[in-house]
Amino acid sequence: MNRINGYIILDDLIRKEKIEIEEFSSSVGNISEEKLRFWLQKNNKRIFFKLCDGNEFNELIAEEILKILGIPSAHYDLAIFNGIKGVISYDYKEIGTKYINGYTILKEYYDYLKNNNKFEELLPGEKIPFLNEKSLYFYNRLDIIWDALYYHYRDKENVYEIVKKIMQQLVVKRNIDLLLVNNEDHPLNWEIMEKGENISLSLYFDNTGFFENDEILLQTTYGKNNTIKEDLEEYLKLSSEENIQEFIYLYNKIDDILLSKAINKAMERTGHQLQNEKIKRILEVFKENRNIIKEVLDDYHKRRGLGD
Repeated sequence: MNRINGYIILDDLIRKEKIEIEEFSSSVGNISEEKLRFWLQKNNKRIFFKLCDGNEFNELIAEEILKILGIPSAHYDLAIFNGIKGVISYDYKEIGTKYINGYTILKEYYDYLKNNNKFEELLPGEKIPFLNEKSLYFYNRLDIIWDALYYHYRDKENVYEIVKKIMQQLVVKRNIDLLLVNNEDHPLNWEIMEKGENISLSLYFDNTGFFENDEILLQTTYGKNNTIKEDLEEYLKLSSEENIQEFIYLYNKIDDILLSKAINKAMERTGHQLQNEKIKRILEVFKENRNIIKEVLDDYHKRRGLGD
């Protein structure tokens, strides 16, 4: 496939290949550009294109970081269609494997509680409709996910082992969300895969929100509508020592050297030269967030030393 400034040109390919339309927009369409997304088929492979509001390179940087860490990720590349820049990703789903997104897991558990008048057991005093626009992030908390997974796999003899394995994987994902300033963490951005008796978290996908520090409100651990600082403070108070040490390990591992290496790798494989201003902004957001995390960790170690 031909490229221009690192972006694969989809127009010629689309004219030749069959397109499966999801939300398709073109020069003659009525759908706004932010809705532009579609599947196309090439050589028996499904390829998905989406608009990223100018942040498409974040997907590639995140993928390269995950590669360095040895964490499976969807494969992304830069692409352009009808003059609109975005990314393509390749369908990673395998035949014979079942995929269940976090929304389905949480909604199932919520419906059970609501239908059995047990909602107060979930969040005493809270009456927030499930997963509407305002509460999409709210129920995506590790404590609620644990209970929802336990409910989903309640008929399995090894339910505890299944849930513990998935939760350990989700903890790593949430740690990375905190470290890489992910402001788009919600139940549609993680999923479980079931391949026979092997049940685990699926690979990472949809990382456009990394390095974006505008209006960050996270539910990555136990809080609601928290900043990264508030969320991490709650995490250190309520999480296990094992999970805290996992976070500290990743904090020490993911530094500005690793980030710079990932940026360079993404530029090398696409041939796209990211503007210096964009690189500088990503590094500044990362370092600013890292300084906040360092303050929280320093306070944590200080309190530990005082026996608090």
